[in-house]
Amino acid sequence: MSVEGKNGADVLVDIIYQRLSTVEARPIEWLWPGRIAKGKFSILVGNAGLGKSQICASLSAITSRGGFWPVDRTEAYQGSVVILSAEDDPEDTIRPRLEAAEANLDNIYILHAIQAENEQGEEFKRSFNLSVDITRLAALIQHINSDSDNPPVALVIIDPISAYLGDADSHNNAEVRALLNPLQTMAAHLKVAILAVSHLTKAQGMDALLRLQGSVAFGAAARVVWGITKDKDNPQRRLMLPLKNNLGTDNTGFAYELESYVLEESNPPIGTSRVMWEKEKITINADEAFSQGARDYSEHATIEEAKDFLREMLANGGIKTKDVMKEAKGAGISEATLRRAKTDLKIRAVQDDFHGPWHWRLP
Repeated sequence: MSVEGKNGADVLVDIIYQRLSTVEARPIEWLWPGRIAKGKFSILVGNAGLGKSQICASLSAITSRGGFWPVDRTEAYQGSVVILSAEDDPEDTIRPRLEAAEANLDNIYILHAIQAENEQGEEFKRSFNLSVDITRLAALIQHINSDSDNPPVALVIIDPISAYLGDADSHNNAEVRALLNPLQTMAAHLKVAILAVSHLTKAQGMDALLRLQGSVAFGAAARVVWGITKDKDNPQRRLMLPLKNNLGTDNTGFAYELESYVLEESNPPIGTSRVMWEKEKITINADEAFSQGARDYSEHATIEEAKDFLREMLANGGIKTKDVMKEAKGAGISEATLRRAKTDLKIRAVQDDFHGPWHWRLP
């Protein structure tokens, strides 16, 4: 026997189904028309040092003030932005970048941490965790939306997504899907665009989309994946190219450079950087551009890149040594380079108990 469920769906025992003729067709709601959609999960991916976080600042600024999108020059609907950033400090990095990008700071919010309580009833702060905190993120968005003085939240930045996976194995497809499904459901319900930042492995001879760090489930879940790489003919020029776009029809990309900028009105003046977008679309083949980028990155990999990797991975506490090694291998970092970076950063190897596993921790 079947009974009527929500939204015209029927329930047969424990199977929820629906006749397609009862499904109401609706258009996609865009944040950036043809590029990034509301209610969907998108990824911005690239090697370290190419300006992924600056791009997030640029897109956040455009959203916050209702500006014009790069190259396309379509006007953005003004919306609020929520930022989760595990790497950059709000005072000396995030705010200066947003100011340089002419953001409306009243419409941008930083999610710092989650206030929790231990078994003894003592309060403490912990990092946001995608596996348990989606309802808290949804509550924050709804709280912001309830303020009539602010536009509704249109964009959520997660930079980088690897810092918010909790105990989930980023290489395990089932665990990654279990984290992303509730995030996608929340995005659809609240009509917000989710833009997650991730990294590329240095694997060569492989489709750029398959080089996303971690499980292939990240790329599979994302409706749109944008990749960042260097222009092989101009190292100062960056290319932002579509690696996947299941929603839009325009497969062109963009070019930009990172420009130093000084906030003169601050006392003292504050140095920062901003994205300077070129005015023309880019039609270069993404796989060709990223194949060259992988070769260049592999040939010029330095100890500094391994340090950046460790700072990011250990930002929220100790990680099992075997897990650090596994992630580093996936990122194309040799064990020798990783251990040199560990020594330079004065990272400690510790055991929580005598028979427990070893962990690496930042000092």
